[in-house]
Amino acid sequence: MSDKRVSAYGKNVSEVTTMTFINDALKDAQFWAEELQNAEFKGLGDTREAARYRVARKTGVPESYLKRLRYRCHEMTDVAGSTYRLLMLAYESMCQRNEEAAKRYRAERLSLREPDEVDQKPAHTSMGKGAARN
Repeated sequence: MSDKRVSAYGKNVSEVTTMTFINDALKDAQFWAEELQNAEFKGLGDTREAARYRVARKTGVPESYLKRLRYRCHEMTDVAGSTYRLLMLAYESMCQRNEEAAKRYRAERLSLREPDEVDQKPAHTSMGKGAARN
């Protein structure tokens, strides 16, 4: 009797759970594709098509599939597992590179700051209102 449960949409409960997972996977793939294309976009003079081409070449996901994720995602019911995996790995790799660059930048910034720290030097005692009378 448990397999006869029906959701508010008139589908078996297991079908609803599967559809939720598929929709989440599709949203994830769309997000990753969009973020990868935004990262690849070079600014003024560059086009979305060129950025999409570079992402397709780097990830191995067909350019047509990336375009479909951007413009026809509402018509899609699922995402190919291989595409999902390629986009996920490429996005995670991009995030990892960004985090490593941020750590290097922070370490460099802190190393440059140490010799010139103002709060490490003793304060002058002759500063303030009464300093001119001495």
